[in-house]
Amino acid sequence: MKNLVTVLLACLFISCSVKTSRDKASPADVAEIRKRLKEQATEIAHAVVAEDFEKVADMTHPNSLKMMGGREEVIALQKKFRKETIASGGKIAIERVEDPGDVVESHAVLYSYVPVVARIHCQMPKKVMLMKSIFIAVSQDEGKTWKFVDDSGIPFREIVEQMFPDWPSRLILPPQEAPTTIEK
Repeated sequence: MKNLVTVLLACLFISCSVKTSRDKASPADVAEIRKRLKEQATEIAHAVVAEDFEKVADMTHPNSLKMMGGREEVIALQKKFRKETIASGGKIAIERVEDPGDVVESHAVLYSYVPVVARIHCQMPKKVMLMKSIFIAVSQDEGKTWKFVDDSGIPFREIVEQMFPDWPSRLILPPQEAPTTIEK
């Protein structure tokens, strides 16, 4: 019996001393996760501008793709929208990718967001606008890879709990902003 108690205590000690993915990440780990998140948000933002819609779809969260009709439908819609934009003389450029918001874990999934500001050139009427989107970010592999949902142009905020049932209530998204005209 004494040996059994010793073995159980040893197992308890070992299990408490081993770091798990649920343990609080060190500041260095958090910094690396945030760095990777911003890099990947920058990658998808530039893929939109480069019209690499296959890459955009690959980096989009599967729940979003599903709600929008599937991967191929999303790619077709993006191509159609871009063709219409170019035909009307419009173009888009990434002005800046801002630092990510807090990274919050819920049920072994990491959630965050990254503000992305795009410069939109319109011909009819002639103007240049800055539009801030919030890229919702979700990682299921401890921040190594991220999948995104762009909250611009969709009622994402109304369906966030439907799209992500485990959305952490303590992760507060910044308010949506209307585009700002900077040149006429």
